[in-house]
Amino acid sequence: MDVSRAKEIIEREENCNILFDGTQVIIDDVYETTNMARVHSTHEPEKDQVVPLHNLLEG
Repeated sequence: MDVSRAKEIIEREENCNILFDGTQVIIDDVYETTNMARVHSTHEPEKDQVVPLHNLLEG
């Protein structure tokens, strides 16, 4: 996923099917300078992690 699409999802508060490593996640923040995003699992919202944007898949 690219930075602009990730930011668009956050700004529009879209309900999208975003996957990271086979797990559905929600994007919480986007870090443009490093091309990373802070995400949390829909099943474990208390567990967030920072991951590379290129590892997020929209499906």
